[in-house]
Amino acid sequence: MTVELPVHFEDRLVARIIADASGASLAYDEAWLSSPDHFPVSLAMPLRSEPYSGELLLPWLMNLLPEGEPLRAMTRAVGAASEDDFGLLAHAGNDLAGALSIGLQ
Repeated sequence: MTVELPVHFEDRLVARIIADASGASLAYDEAWLSSPDHFPVSLAMPLRSEPYSGELLLPWLMNLLPEGEPLRAMTRAVGAASEDDFGLLAHAGNDLAGALSIGLQ
């Protein structure tokens, strides 16, 4: 099963996160890369056309989620396991701290 989560800044597509049995990756959208006001989602993943693999992507995703009791509350609310970063972000990614939203708008 493949999970695809779009990453938005306001109403603009920034990147897509794709996860399947072989792993996860993040690829910046070509329109975002050519935009004059583009910026990277993380300093660890500067703007480029080649996708980033899970070794850089997963720590960034995990840092977007809460820890401790807030994480447990979130998992109960959305019915996802605490280890299911993609499931949690698919359900709560539009309500993250910061300027980016992850998931369908």
